[in-house]
Amino acid sequence: MARHTRRVRDNPGGFLIILAVVIVLIIAGCGQSRTGSTANPTSDTATVEPATEGQIGQTLTFQDIDVTASSLREAEQFAGRPRTCATISYANRGADEADTALYGWSLTTPGGAVLDRTIGGTDNDLPSAGIIQGGSLTGDLCFDVAYEAGPWVLTWEPSLWTNDTLVWHQG
Repeated sequence: MARHTRRVRDNPGGFLIILAVVIVLIIAGCGQSRTGSTANPTSDTATVEPATEGQIGQTLTFQDIDVTASSLREAEQFAGRPRTCATISYANRGADEADTALYGWSLTTPGGAVLDRTIGGTDNDLPSAGIIQGGSLTGDLCFDVAYEAGPWVLTWEPSLWTNDTLVWHQG
């Protein structure tokens, strides 16, 4: 056993050769191109990214769903509490059914409070539904807060699995 230990100490060249080969392989691997599509700067067709931020009334896009938030306004009180509502319209441009779950909606008030949506508030509440290819859905989304003048921000984070966010501003 001592003889083997002495040989390794006396001949470090083998270890250095192995280390050098590993380093070369790592460097060579880093320089290789990855598979997949790459941008072609000489292409005649330009890809336009869908808008993810705009003003109330504008249509923004998440995946194949066009979403319009319009008419941010004071609504009738519900159970003695003031309401601020927006009309939301979804249009599915994709080949598959689109899910329009109601989670992920919030409203930031002019005072800086961030509120989650409230169930109820108008006769046309926005339902949580699937929308078939080419289909659309419109309804009201409400929040327990009195409407006031100033800058409002309506936000939708449509997926728990991505960082995608659509943001509408008013005021």
